[in-house]
Amino acid sequence: MSGSMLIVATVEKIREMLAQVNQANREQIQGALPIIWHVRLKSSNK
Repeated sequence: MSGSMLIVATVEKIREMLAQVNQANREQIQGALPIIWHVRLKSSNK
């Protein structure tokens, strides 16, 4: 439970960062988001 909440907090933190960085950096970071979501879904299956 606390692990899931930590992941949610991390995702929200990433969203805050995305709102602050410039467009070039946003595109670079967004490329990593599918990996983060994949890991999140994978850990949810336990």
